[in-house]
Amino acid sequence: MSRYLQLDLEDNSSITSAVEAISKEHGKLDVLVNNAGFAFKNASTVPFQEQAEVTNRINYFGTLTVINAFIPLLRNGRIVNVASLGGKLSKVSEEHQKKLTSPHLSLEELSAYINEFIEKTKTNSHQEAGYSNSAYCMSKLGMIALSNIFARELAGDNIAVVSMCPGWCKTDMAGTNAPKTAADGADIVTYLATRDNIMELSEKREFCIVTMPSDKVDAGFDEEGI
Repeated sequence: MSRYLQLDLEDNSSITSAVEAISKEHGKLDVLVNNAGFAFKNASTVPFQEQAEVTNRINYFGTLTVINAFIPLLRNGRIVNVASLGGKLSKVSEEHQKKLTSPHLSLEELSAYINEFIEKTKTNSHQEAGYSNSAYCMSKLGMIALSNIFARELAGDNIAVVSMCPGWCKTDMAGTNAPKTAADGADIVTYLATRDNIMELSEKREFCIVTMPSDKVDAGFDEEGI
């Protein structure tokens, strides 16, 4: 029987309550899917610096908080992060690309990088500094890099971490012109969440797998930048 738990990426108390409820009722978590996200509409008149702060607070820092909170419950489990084709490396300078794809990048360094982007938007100097002019793209670049780092750090605990793009799906955020339904995107997530041997997915690129927890596959951003 399914049961829903309230969890708000901007509310640490709701995250803590969700973790406690799952721990009490089940004692563990098999799969964590980070699908919650936010984007301003293209026509939004909200100042860009505010868009940058809000979008990354939810999509990047919120996801980071949720992952850290649930890791103790994940035993031989997996994490599926719903990223986006918007998170292409080509959105940022070559210097930034090297930073984001470095196998030595830490979570602390990545969070500082995202915070620096937010700070640069306050003086409208973010593009000159090599960042994207899209708050959403920066948040998804951060999520993909975050997934790479967790994949590396959690591999020893037998926790697989994957980030993927479900494609353009009809949702409140993405609009009604999208060619795919939300159910189509969810099918991909379900496949990644339930596949017995997730390491066999390295050859299946049609749903844009972008991270895998092994040096046996091409982990990280692919040549298209996702």
